[in-house]
Amino acid sequence: MGSDFPGDRGFSQLFDVCDQNGWIDAIGAFADKSGGKLDLLVNNAGVAALGSFRDTPLETSLRIIEVNVIGTIISINACLRLLEATPNARIINISSIAALSGWPQSSVYSASKAAIYNLTESLATEWSTCDIAVSDILPGFVDTKLLGEDDEVAAVRKALSVIGVSWSQPERVARAVLRTTKSSRIHHTVGSQARLYSIIVRLAPSLARLISRKIGKRVARELAKVRSR
Repeated sequence: MGSDFPGDRGFSQLFDVCDQNGWIDAIGAFADKSGGKLDLLVNNAGVAALGSFRDTPLETSLRIIEVNVIGTIISINACLRLLEATPNARIINISSIAALSGWPQSSVYSASKAAIYNLTESLATEWSTCDIAVSDILPGFVDTKLLGEDDEVAAVRKALSVIGVSWSQPERVARAVLRTTKSSRIHHTVGSQARLYSIIVRLAPSLARLISRKIGKRVARELAKVRSR
């Protein structure tokens, strides 16, 4: 489904990011509007789930990998021709600080974001002599509906806030994306807690594991409380 914005300066199309044919159709329609150019590709689609690996249905885990990883790979592949035809083109992938170390109670999500982190790193190096810059954004906890709005999510959000975990607004991540378009760095954290955690991961990995374990235990405890009602 496509629609033009006022003044014919924009274009939108609804499709499944995991559907290669959907990307081909959308990019073809976009190219007709843009003259075959694409200045910036932001891979933002993502899904997540809370819970232990054992308790998470396999289809849920596979869907996380499908959207977060395979969808991003299909996106870059589908857009590559336009990016190569555009001077100073850029790809920005939305990763997460969960990519920096394994996070209990969201293990597959962490794995998916680690894949995006390393894909970004690899492509930035591979295309260092090309005119396509590749970077990523690593937010901490963001105040969105990524995890849903049920009682479990509300309980976890409250519990994490009590122990000092802060939640960034989506607008802050959007501003980080804009800043990244003018930066030569590959990886960009969002917020002071995310920056601090990235430093801890690099300099004191055992402490980072302790922090993630503490958060994971808190999440597991709150999920158990809600599910036992």
